[in-house]
Amino acid sequence: MLYGGCLVKSVEDSDLGNLGDASVAGYSTTIKNVQEKCKKIKYIIPGHNDWTNTKSLEHTLKMAQELKQKN
Repeated sequence: MLYGGCLVKSVEDSDLGNLGDASVAGYSTTIKNVQEKCKKIKYIIPGHNDWTNTKSLEHTLKMAQELKQKN
């Protein structure tokens, strides 16, 4: 089980939320590091919304990469 808190977004989320304290440039790297260290996750608990979909890390990574390209 991975408790991602607000770092990990639910697949229902359409953005990364409040990034006021975030390192936008490092967000995708951080998610990749979590994926590398946690390979056999059965449950991912995001900060909000649905926790039944194990694609939350992939979804968060995609949004982080898109954000990085914009900046």
